[in-house]
Amino acid sequence: MFSFLSYSWWLPFLSGIVAVLFGILAIVMPGATISVLLMLFAVFLIAQGIGLLWSGFKTSGPGSIALLATGIVLIVLGIWTIVATESAAELLVTLMGVWALAIGIATAIGGIGLRGRSEQWILPLIGGIVMSLAGLLVIIKPWTGVAAIAITIGVGSILWGALLAVSGWYLRSMLPRDR
Repeated sequence: MFSFLSYSWWLPFLSGIVAVLFGILAIVMPGATISVLLMLFAVFLIAQGIGLLWSGFKTSGPGSIALLATGIVLIVLGIWTIVATESAAELLVTLMGVWALAIGIATAIGGIGLRGRSEQWILPLIGGIVMSLAGLLVIIKPWTGVAAIAITIGVGSILWGALLAVSGWYLRSMLPRDR
């Protein structure tokens, strides 16, 4: 698996660059950031719901009913988010905080998994902790101000992205020289 990581160094590197760019935009345009995130999340919910409906119609048995029901719920939530953005915003901002917390924990665990294989294992660990703290802040205080939330997401994204890009670049340096 470590060989795969070193040959795929560009995945964390590019992901990190995109996260840094997103973070800068989130800080520069906080109101637009939250609105765009909510609309993107709504589109994601609708697309996911349509995919689940399609899967539910293509399969048979008790699982198809679960797919259909979940698809309908996701489509309704997506439409609700678009139509009633303000009332959906608090819930969705909290969900974004939960997402950031989950990504942060996964990144930190990934960093711990690199311990003993790399001297740079601390970078994803720090990035994961920062992302987790940002997620917790959003969960605990979702409406301390949209700007504060966007800036927190932006700073967390910049730090996480920078650490991810550095980790990817470090993985690149571990490639065998004959390639």
